[in-house]
Amino acid sequence: MELLRKKGATKYQKVIAAIFTINIIGLVGRIFTHHFVTEPHFSRVAVYISLLLTLILITAVGFLYIRGAWRPTPVWYKYSAFKKIVLVPFIPIFIFVLFWVNIAISLPYLFTAVFGQTAIKNDVVIKDHSHSRRSCDYRLKPNSINVIFFRYCISEGLYNRLPGGEIEAELILKKSMFGYIVKNIRIKGEVR
Repeated sequence: MELLRKKGATKYQKVIAAIFTINIIGLVGRIFTHHFVTEPHFSRVAVYISLLLTLILITAVGFLYIRGAWRPTPVWYKYSAFKKIVLVPFIPIFIFVLFWVNIAISLPYLFTAVFGQTAIKNDVVIKDHSHSRRSCDYRLKPNSINVIFFRYCISEGLYNRLPGGEIEAELILKKSMFGYIVKNIRIKGEVR
């Protein structure tokens, strides 16, 4: 972030800018983790941890601002009063989302990728087709996975060969206490 290199920024501003930079890297990393499913219990715990960290960060910035050790970016002073009023409620929400994505998804994904154990799970999948500019058009949706951003992409050829309706499959997983990564989906009876 620009604040890390800016002359005149306080050490507190640089520390908070570093925290944001790390969290944004984790948020960008989320783009590549569509095969990860967080353990539901850990996902709930991550909400509380994220709320606590958001509260701590906002309180720390408020305290530093009152002491004169925190200066908002010069652009902030150019905003109208209306724009400031509209932006202020979204700042804590944005901070919470940054923390939650990293704590609930990015870090558990990294841990699972490094330390996870291989497992096989029997499941039923349904083929799905939707046009997307940023993702694949042909997918398999396991019945046991009900996660918003989960996708398992397949080729158009495999999509066309598969029958409609429910298809028996094996999910090849890399599993840890935080969740699992779907490494592969093998269709039962499919010859490769």
